[in-house]
Amino acid sequence: MTQSKLRLIVDSCLHIDHSPADVIRLRKKETVSQGSFLLLIGLFFTICGAAIISLDHRRDVICDRIEPKHIDCKIISSSLIVKEITEINQVKHSEAKVVKDSNGKKIHEVYLISDFEKVAIQHNDNQSSSQDKSEQINHFINNFEKNKLTITKKNES
Repeated sequence: MTQSKLRLIVDSCLHIDHSPADVIRLRKKETVSQGSFLLLIGLFFTICGAAIISLDHRRDVICDRIEPKHIDCKIISSSLIVKEITEINQVKHSEAKVVKDSNGKKIHEVYLISDFEKVAIQHNDNQSSSQDKSEQINHFINNFEKNKLTITKKNES
């Protein structure tokens, strides 16, 4: 069977007005556009997922009174996929300080201080918030009525 007879049979059965090469080119273009569409959908979900993970960040500071003058604290930083726990034993006091980041911007930090270490538990742009947190912790340390203190901060960047 010759190619012209084959084309006549195919054209009469399928009513195609295009050559087989045109059909192949059309199918390739459809495949590329479908691939691009799937790529865009995947990119959209990746960006949305990353935004959700970065926005859902939480930091808890939990201090327990073991004895009247013995305070142990845990700093729990968590997001959807990561959880980090830092423990500091025998906390003596807290202080708020102003430090500068690598760009020279002022950052207000709150520290827990023991005889052995100094751990930053919070940093932000608000001086009064940092000072309030430090005073809240020091009040707990010096006030023997409470046995537990929990401070939570959500969406910290």
